[in-house]
Amino acid sequence: MKQHTKPTIRLGRPPFWRALKWRFPEYHPDGKVAVSCGRVVYANDRHIPEDFLQHEAVHLEQQGHSYTGAALWWLRYLTSTTFRLEQEVEAFHAQYRWIVANPRFWGIRHPREALPLFAEQLASPLYGSMVGIVEATNLVKYGLPRKA
Repeated sequence: MKQHTKPTIRLGRPPFWRALKWRFPEYHPDGKVAVSCGRVVYANDRHIPEDFLQHEAVHLEQQGHSYTGAALWWLRYLTSTTFRLEQEVEAFHAQYRWIVANPRFWGIRHPREALPLFAEQLASPLYGSMVGIVEATNLVKYGLPRKA
């Protein structure tokens, strides 16, 4: 399993928070949410749990660790449900696998608790209600089926 480097955290809203709010009315820029952009994770608290940093690190990698890559990625993320689902499944699956592989973290978040939590998040309006809870659970646990 790939260990991601710890991303830079910047306190506050991402520069494009209004676009997120427009696309996802459930998004609250001042709430407990982290948003990745290029090389930075925007958050309202510097103390982001390690598993969530793993999730955001996947998004930074998907964006190519660049602001140009992030701009293109966010454009697709905001306009394509299929793309958004693929990107989030990869990030949630990596986050879940990181928890399973790190028993020292289980006092904070056990895999038994993480799986339904992440599935609920993936299926939620925050991400556009892309899938139901049963499918979300399978996607978080097993990832997307590999393409032939």
